[in-house]
Amino acid sequence: MSETTYSREECSLDTLEHDRARSNAYVAFFTQKSEADANRFIYGITGSRLPPSNPGLFIDARRGLYLNGYIHRINNGLKNVLFRSSVDPIINSIRSDTGRGRSYSDLDRERGNISVEALATVLDSEWFRQFFSFHAIHNPYPGKNKGEFYSGYAGLRLEPYEFEDKTCNTVEVWHIKKLFLELIAEIGTYSYYLNSFLARNADVLKGYGYRQIRPEELVAARSFDDFCAGEMTRFCRCWVDDFYRHVSADENLVKSFMTTVMTGFDVPKDLHRRCMSELAVPPMEMEICTHEIWEMRMSDTLPFQKSPRKTKFHKTREKTLGPVPDVTSADIPIPAGFIERIKYQSACIPASVAGIMRMSYPQLPKWVEERCIYAEYQLYLKILERDGT
Repeated sequence: MSETTYSREECSLDTLEHDRARSNAYVAFFTQKSEADANRFIYGITGSRLPPSNPGLFIDARRGLYLNGYIHRINNGLKNVLFRSSVDPIINSIRSDTGRGRSYSDLDRERGNISVEALATVLDSEWFRQFFSFHAIHNPYPGKNKGEFYSGYAGLRLEPYEFEDKTCNTVEVWHIKKLFLELIAEIGTYSYYLNSFLARNADVLKGYGYRQIRPEELVAARSFDDFCAGEMTRFCRCWVDDFYRHVSADENLVKSFMTTVMTGFDVPKDLHRRCMSELAVPPMEMEICTHEIWEMRMSDTLPFQKSPRKTKFHKTREKTLGPVPDVTSADIPIPAGFIERIKYQSACIPASVAGIMRMSYPQLPKWVEERCIYAEYQLYLKILERDGT
């Protein structure tokens, strides 16, 4: 576990947002390394060569971060001292941002604190830290267009420069909150939808080794890495594999689904208001809203499922849906490597923790949630086929 400082609200990503030197240093130390290696990280230089810069500015940035609790010293001694960034500034930013919307403060205090502690365990893992390793930052998953970075990596830039007859890239962190929080929110969204599906079908999936994971288990574990290693030896991998196979489906399939199925539903206004209200909706009520809407969608999409609810929603969906329109909007394909890195770990994140993660960055691209809805729908069909309904 990290040396917790997240009672100190001033230690957050917000204070780094407009300080590029300290932002660069915080990212450089997110995976454990010496000061010299962190400086090479920023300039994209491997081996023991010296970077083409005056290290004074970097040393000052590192010292300021250390004194204010953003990074910690890992070992003692005078030579080859190792540092590692704390995850507490990330936790503070998430608590501050989501707290304004009361996203998890509506939970009882003890349960909410345990979920935050479990989130700190997830983010302090070697699994999560490797998303900011030298290889990941200097070879980020590409976007759809040349030169674009995938998802949260858009919070940084790699500026090319010539060094010793080679072209290297220096790291420039422009939006440190975007860099961390968008990635966290995307992983949390996948995990939230996956775990929601698994929990609702627990009776069916127990035969595949499924059980619901509680935040207390992560808090008590030695590390999230060890917890995942033990959990995944018996986990229902086939359902997780299928979920991410559908998440990664061709964008035309997903868009066809969204335009012909999802847009054909007239969600009752009272439910819509409860879900879209500007006032905070307690997480438990939001879950109920989501499930009610989902059941309605499924009852109309699958005519053999009957629902006792009698609303305008059921009366207006008798007409045949129109043809699938041409796909015109751009989409970002999900890199296979990214999916492989989050697939089983995301299944080991408790739903309450995933719920906090998915709300940590409100500007998450719409297509992330659309792909999750599509994947959940396909898995639901698999459940029905399995039961011979």
